[in-house]
Amino acid sequence: MTRVAVLDDRFHQVYGAQRNALLLARLLAQGGHEVSFHTTAEGPLADAARAEGLDVAVLEAPAELRVFEKAALSGGLAVKLRTAVALARYNRALGRALAADGVEVAVPAAVRPALHLLGWRAVGRATRRRRRLVLFAQNNTPFGLPAAAAGLTADRVGLIGPDCLRTFPSWAQGRIRPKTVPLPSGRDLARFARPAAPTPSPTPGPVEVVTVANIEPRKGIDRVIDALADPALAGRCHLTVVGGPTGPKGEALLTDLEARADRLGVSVTFVGWCDDVVPHLHAAELMVLASSEEGLPGVLIEAMAAGLPCVTSAAGNAGDLVTRCEGGAVVPVGDTAALAGALARFVDDAVLRAATGARAAELVAEHYDLAAFARHAEAAITFDDTRGDRR
Repeated sequence: MTRVAVLDDRFHQVYGAQRNALLLARLLAQGGHEVSFHTTAEGPLADAARAEGLDVAVLEAPAELRVFEKAALSGGLAVKLRTAVALARYNRALGRALAADGVEVAVPAAVRPALHLLGWRAVGRATRRRRRLVLFAQNNTPFGLPAAAAGLTADRVGLIGPDCLRTFPSWAQGRIRPKTVPLPSGRDLARFARPAAPTPSPTPGPVEVVTVANIEPRKGIDRVIDALADPALAGRCHLTVVGGPTGPKGEALLTDLEARADRLGVSVTFVGWCDDVVPHLHAAELMVLASSEEGLPGVLIEAMAAGLPCVTSAAGNAGDLVTRCEGGAVVPVGDTAALAGALARFVDDAVLRAATGARAAELVAEHYDLAAFARHAEAAITFDDTRGDRR
């Protein structure tokens, strides 16, 4: 049995990355380890962790750190200095808390939580205590020096997909790659299985298309709307967008997307934030994801488990995921014409939609169920101290 702390500081909303972190913590606890889930403030993430039955520890962070990672780690020199001081102070407090709890393995679920733990690691080395750091890398957005510091000091780096190595600068990847381990996303796929195959839309009714994505530019919802306005698809589909905006920029983008859909004559329903996407997946006939940046999108796993064919951009590991599960079509990032063509192929053929969805549901269960994720998680935190840091 190992005392494990899983950390994530993005308390604002519970996105796919946070759900992966919560699942990781829950499976490790079910595997017999003593697990605590740490976050920097009370909010939806702490509430979700408690709902999972996890032992939750909230150590309040200063205002400079209670923003999204990129905002905290970017900006002018004054912002960087304030953030650096806040990180150092919080690092010290968190290190003391973890040491007092006897934590042996810490699993930060993003770059900045890994930086919080550097002091905890340093004290462990000074006192000859084994303190392991396993960074859970869940996106493929290049992150510069902070990512390099986190990746190079970690004992292991769990990659949710091979493309997530791009989180780290190219000059650091050679040193980080040997200590990477697969930690792919897992899901309780039985929850997403639909009781029956999707019912084809009655002619001339629209085909129900769904996308599950935050309202932010990188998710490409504007490209989906543009694709559905293509002459080959115009008036033949209804799009449901499951996901909401965060902050004023997200609200402004939502307003722009609504106006765009109205101008182009595309039928769209914006559902907003939703705790349970299953009813929306079961009501759909086709899933689309047009992101410009991704890690390994859990929403595609869930959609395929629900028997939906998926049309996705090749962002991150999204294309590899759909290809591996024979789950639909992959188009180049940003290519609206290719997106429209792929969507039209499935909109035109109800038999193809049903056959592709059934095959995807079968294969996704083989690769991404909870049992597979649990095996990977156990391997990631297990160290053989008689042979050094590697398993």
